[in-house]
Amino acid sequence: MANKQVPFHYGEDDVDSSYVPESCNPPVYARSPEINKYKVSIVVPTYNVGKMIEPLIESLEKQTMLQSEFEVIFVDDCSTDNTVEILKKANIDNLVIQQLPINSGHPSAPRNVGIEIARGKYIHFCDDDDYLGVEALQRLYTAAENYHSDVIFGKNVSIRGGAAPTAIFLNGNIPNANPIDNPLIVSPLAPHKMFRRDFINKYGIRFPEDVAIGEDIVFCMHAFANASIITVMSDYDYYYRVGRAISESSRQAKLAETNLRLTYIKYRAIIQRVRESVSSEAYKKAWATLFTNRMLTGTNRGLCLGLEGITKQRKVLECVSSS
Repeated sequence: MANKQVPFHYGEDDVDSSYVPESCNPPVYARSPEINKYKVSIVVPTYNVGKMIEPLIESLEKQTMLQSEFEVIFVDDCSTDNTVEILKKANIDNLVIQQLPINSGHPSAPRNVGIEIARGKYIHFCDDDDYLGVEALQRLYTAAENYHSDVIFGKNVSIRGGAAPTAIFLNGNIPNANPIDNPLIVSPLAPHKMFRRDFINKYGIRFPEDVAIGEDIVFCMHAFANASIITVMSDYDYYYRVGRAISESSRQAKLAETNLRLTYIKYRAIIQRVRESVSSEAYKKAWATLFTNRMLTGTNRGLCLGLEGITKQRKVLECVSSS
C-alpha cells in the first residue's frame, strides 16, 4: 500500500490520524507553512464559480478572527474556467487550494477531501457562492468553546431568494438544542455549520459520494444524532445564502434520474444511523420522526426532481418503513 500523501505545507508531526486520500494531487497553492494548527478550518467546494466566489473571499478576508487562527481550504472539482486563478489572489494568510484529479459531479468528494486536509479544531462548511458575516467565525468559535458544542450554526440570511431557514432562529440562542424541545432543528439540514473535527472523525461522519442530491441531509442527520451538544445562535447574521440561477455546476454535471433511487437508499441509511447512534431511545425516536416529517413536507427541493405529490410521499414512506 502506498504511503499516505500529506499536504506539503504541514509538518509530519502534525499528521495524526488525518491524511489526504491517495487519489488527490498535492495542493497547487498554499501559504504560511509554519502554521500547523488553527481554531477553524473553512472548507469550500468549488466548480466553475468564477467571480461569483468573490463575495465569499471578501468576507473571509474581513473576518474579525485573526487570520493566523483560521485556514481556508478550497477543494476544486476540476474547474475549466478561471476559478483557481481567482482563488490564488485571495488575501488570506492560510490558504490551501486542492484540485481533484477527476470531476466528481457533486460537492461530497470535495468536502470529504477538505475534512481530511483540515487542521482546525472546528470545521465550517461554506458554498462557493454564499458568504459569511464578518464576525461569524469568532462568534461561533467562542460560543462553541463556551458551550462545548459538537455542532453549532448561526442565523441564515436570504440574499436574492436564497433558501434560508428562519423559524429555528426566532426564539433566541439555544445553547443545547434537542429534537424533543426544539423540533425545528431539522429545518436547516444544509451543511453550512461548524462541526468539531474530533467529533466527526470519531463517528466517521462524511458526505456520501454515491448520490448527487441530499448528501448534506445524510451528513447533518448523522451528526445531529450523535452530537452531545448542538448549539443554535440567533444573535447575529452569520451566514448569507445567495439564490442560485440555473447554470452549469459540478452537481448538475452528473445529475441523473437514476440518482434518486440511490438517494432514497441513503435516506434509509439515515434511519439506520439514527437507530445505531449514541442518542437515548427517546431522542432516536424523535430524530427519526422529525426526519420522516421533514421528508414528507418537501422542504428539500432537491427531492422534488422527477417526483410529484403522492408519488414522492409514497417513495419516502417506502424508504423509511423498509429500513
